[in-house]
Amino acid sequence: MKENKELIEILEGKKFSSNYSMKFIKKYVAREREEIILEKVKNKKVIHLGCCDHTDLIEEKMNKNIYLHQILSKNCKEVLGIDINEEGIKLLKEKYGFNNCITFDITMPENKNIEKQKWDYIVIGEILEHVDNPVIFLKKIIENYGEYIEKFLITVPNVFSMQRMETVKLRGEEIINSDHRYWFSPYTIMKVANQAGLKCIYLEFGDLYLERRNLINRIKNKINKISRKNIFRFKFWVFGTLVYEGEIKK
Repeated sequence: MKENKELIEILEGKKFSSNYSMKFIKKYVAREREEIILEKVKNKKVIHLGCCDHTDLIEEKMNKNIYLHQILSKNCKEVLGIDINEEGIKLLKEKYGFNNCITFDITMPENKNIEKQKWDYIVIGEILEHVDNPVIFLKKIIENYGEYIEKFLITVPNVFSMQRMETVKLRGEEIINSDHRYWFSPYTIMKVANQAGLKCIYLEFGDLYLERRNLINRIKNKINKISRKNIFRFKFWVFGTLVYEGEIKK
């Protein structure tokens, strides 16, 4: 999905609608967020923001080959991991041997590690829902380091995921990560990014949720995997993650 003229006017506040419709008629390929990210950044120079992830899950994710910093380090031309978690960075360096990471608050200016060259991407995975003001957060990155970064690749939870909607509908519960401040929809992640100074290049859905009761979707996904082809595609509400790619507005 990309921005169109009317949507851009709405995102930028030039036009108002209390009933604007964003339609998702298209069906999407079943891919994990890591696969979508890697397709974009392979053999590129990448800043990986929030590289520590949840430190108690690093080893488990590494064993399953889903630890993003490990994936990026193996497949990108150059990677700079950045995190405010000092203990987490220490763990990555001393226990797991990652020397391509630093402790730093990217909302602060003048970091020589970032400013030494141009970067193809900054990957901001599952972070915006944790910060108090995502617009200001992105603006600070753009103000401080926008001239060194070509594109932004952002992933956030999809509020319309069937998994979340079913929990609310069937159990009357909201299952939360207690550190989250926001849920994101396709429109709201585009709005936040636009207000911060980004233009949407690409928006897709990742992390397919195959609930036990939906046998048809499970069979379709199984056929896809066996055939190694995307014979079947899926509606946006069965995906758990939004993947946003943007560039700084000129």
